[in-house]
Amino acid sequence: MRIRELREEKCLSQENLAKLIGTSQRNISRWENLENEPTISFLVKLADLFKVSLDYITEREDDFGNIVVPGQSTDQLPNDEQRLLQAYRKLDKLDKEKLIDDAEYFANRSVQEKLRKGV
Repeated sequence: MRIRELREEKCLSQENLAKLIGTSQRNISRWENLENEPTISFLVKLADLFKVSLDYITEREDDFGNIVVPGQSTDQLPNDEQRLLQAYRKLDKLDKEKLIDDAEYFANRSVQEKLRKGV
């Protein structure tokens, strides 16, 4: 489960998260420590709160929306790409759009520079 990861990305304490979805801090702790599993109704509340899919929360989906089959290996992103993705997830919608625009600008500039140099 990605509950702890999502909670920490939003800078929420277990107690604050519990209040937001109508459960106890102890339940949040149990879910994060894999001592217990949330019911589907709580999973839906968490998905709505964090704006992710149920598959993502339950680790059946990777960062790109691909379904992960248990026991099947997946390619890991390089560290720099993981860091970028983690930072991106912490941004609000407007800042995400700005970051995407900046990344596209730099990517296009890099391509143009390579074309100019004949690489």
